[in-house]
Amino acid sequence: MISGGLFFHYVTNTRAGVSYVQVTGEDEEDVERFTSLARDFFTTIDVAELLSEVRTAKTSDERATAVTRLAVGLPSETPAEALREVLNAFDSEDASIRRAGLLSALYLDWEIVGPRVRNMEVADDVEMLRVQAKYFVDRNDRNEGSS
Repeated sequence: MISGGLFFHYVTNTRAGVSYVQVTGEDEEDVERFTSLARDFFTTIDVAELLSEVRTAKTSDERATAVTRLAVGLPSETPAEALREVLNAFDSEDASIRRAGLLSALYLDWEIVGPRVRNMEVADDVEMLRVQAKYFVDRNDRNEGSS
């Protein structure tokens, strides 16, 4: 905790293979002020750079990593083209890229990714992805109180 109600987190998501800094708090102005200050000390990547990584990826592993980084780095006001890239991952022929789409459920609103995750749970041809999607669906249903 930085000060009353303002938190600074260094997060490592081992499943997604990404680390990032997150500032949270109750007062939006405090969060924005500290975030601006933190930008001076950390290398930041904007959405355009993240989109470029997705679009220029040469291998499926590079694309999967880029899609995950894009999902993690999306701002609250998500640009439509960035969201489209993440959602397109669910339709990839490559399982590692579909998994990256699934991991985006950790970072995006369920209303956006939920239908894709629910479809993956029943229709993906890779059993492990169906199992992982089921975990997300079950977790969301529990959180909403509808088992």
